[in-house]
Amino acid sequence: MVERELAFKGDDKLLRALQNPEVTLDSLFTLQLKPFLHGAALFNYRGFMPPVAFYNSLVNDGKIRYLESSVIKQELDLMHNVYFSYINANVKDEAVAQRKAMDYFQIHYPKLFIGSKNFKSDKAYISQVKKTIDDDLTPRAILKQNSLAISQKIVGLIATTNPFKN
Repeated sequence: MVERELAFKGDDKLLRALQNPEVTLDSLFTLQLKPFLHGAALFNYRGFMPPVAFYNSLVNDGKIRYLESSVIKQELDLMHNVYFSYINANVKDEAVAQRKAMDYFQIHYPKLFIGSKNFKSDKAYISQVKKTIDDDLTPRAILKQNSLAISQKIVGLIATTNPFKN
């Protein structure tokens, strides 16, 4: 889950930079040097399913009753019933936003959707992606929806990976 959290944070940072007209092309390259990751953040959906097998096993085997700490039992219950639902809902929201981005670029900017192979350089590709998003409010709005869903998923992941921080 920590690995996924880092990946989602990277995607979120990149999407926020792409939708911000004040972020320069050079700044984009300092965030991420690999152009395929710009395309991945825009067009590839990172599936995620919170791991609940351990909790389910404890409950189904009846072993949860042998845990002496009520704090651990409460936290496991919270993790399973609240955090899981929260992350799951945000995963669905993000999938919808990701699909909108893919559909919009496929229809309106197919060269950008196909990728950097259609451009002379990676910098030319990222430059065109950034210019397109800066000049068209619709992809910016779609990216905003996507980054909101990702950021909420990150909140759920942080709560799940650090349950005893509170």
